[in-house]
Amino acid sequence: STARGSGTNGYVQRNVALIKHKRDAQPYRPDEDQAKLDLSLSRRPNEDILDHDRKRAVELKCIEMQDRMEEQGYTEQEILDEVEAYRQRLPVEFTRETEILKQKRDTHAQAAANEIKNYQIKKALAIKDDYVSG
Repeated sequence: STARGSGTNGYVQRNVALIKHKRDAQPYRPDEDQAKLDLSLSRRPNEDILDHDRKRAVELKCIEMQDRMEEQGYTEQEILDEVEAYRQRLPVEFTRETEILKQKRDTHAQAAANEIKNYQIKKALAIKDDYVSG
């Protein structure tokens, strides 16, 4: 008895006539690649954006405290006084370094963290500020 179906024995051959395109191969340009890398590593953070984020974090903490106090039944004047005192204490807690290290999701915060890290490495290795590599 014979096998029924497609009438083939199942042997598969590869297509030797297919021409493969080398689209993935990119020319190697070390000077341009190094320039891009240097630019990305030395990009300065925007201090206005970082300052805005710090102020926003302070206000968020104050609003959270205000909500908690309203739920606990404090009077409006007590809430205003406590929140204002809390607002005056918070900027001391939100120093630049601690805030940057906590929030690395923003590109400006990443650049600032990278700047702090580079400064610490330069200080540890006693590298002068006017040093030029090369």
